[in-house]
Order: sequence, then structure tokens, then C-alpha cells
Amino acid sequence: MLAKRLISPFVVAILMAGGFACADNQDQLPESSSAPGQGLRLGSDYQKPGAPVEFQHSYDGKTKISEPEIIDLMIIPSFDLEQVTVTATATDGLTLTGFEAYTGEGTEGEPILLTGTVASNQAGRYHLNLFVTSENGNESASRSFTLTVVVGDVAPISKPTVLDASGEAVRVLNAEEKLQ
Repeated sequence: MLAKRLISPFVVAILMAGGFACADNQDQLPESSSAPGQGLRLGSDYQKPGAPVEFQHSYDGKTKISEPEIIDLMIIPSFDLEQVTVTATATDGLTLTGFEAYTGEGTEGEPILLTGTVASNQAGRYHLNLFVTSENGNESASRSFTLTVVVGDVAPISKPTVLDASGEAVRVLNAEEKLQ
């Protein structure tokens, strides 16, 4: 009991000192590229887990029924990689032509370009999926990207917007719980 009384103030003093030390160093943390006041301070060099690459494309968001549309897909390595493998697939109903798979070295900042066409005979939302695997030494990492391809006149996806107490939009998902 006596030991508990002596340790508790000591622990509180250490925690408070640590909290003040962290508060003093707050200005030294790099800023995030996210919106001001949101997210963690991760710095501009933060890389998501997975293959160290970025994805860009030339798709304008709309394709006419039965008319092929040319799309450029670009994978950009964040640093030099010994080997990068890039493959493209599509969901049922979307036809891909071209988009030859790539396997080779990846140079920091130099795009790996896959060019091809997409087409569908039916209106709808389809997905063009890009799978990337990188290897450097004995380390391997993967990442996937999805590009939504809208064919024909498709009604926009509309869901009611719900705001939380701070005014941030929240996605409402239906769920069913079963208590046992």
C-alpha cells in the first residue's frame, strides 16, 4: 500500500513531463499533405504500405456504348526498383485491348506506361484493375488500383449525406446484427 502511494505520484510526474516534452516538439513535426487540421502529421515523404508507386491515368470518366476509348495508365515508382510487374484486368462486361503486362526495372519518377482501349456493349459501371508488384533485394510488396469506367448514360450513385457532430461527411452502410 505504501509502495503504491509512492509510485503513483512518481508515474504521474513522468507522464506529465513526457507530455510537455511532446508538446514542445510539436512544431518540429513535418506537415501532412492532407487538408489542414485533419489527419496525422506524416510528412510529404510518407508512403502508403505496399509497392512504392503512384498511379495516374488519362481517362476522362465517360465512355460511349460500343465505342473503344484509348486510355493511358501510368505507374510511377517512388524510388529505383530492381523489378516491377504491372498487369491490368477488367470486370465482366468490359473489354480490354492492349494494356500489355510490364515486367522490368522501375526508375524513380519515370512512368511505366500501359496503353490500351476499353469498350462495352452495355451501359454500366465497370472496373479496370491494375496490379503492381515490386521487388528490391529480398523485399517484395504489392499494391492494386481500380479505375471506374462509366459506359453510356448511367445514373449517378446518390446516397444521402450524413454529417457527424464535427460536420464531416459519414458514409452510411446498412448492417444487420444478430445477438446471441
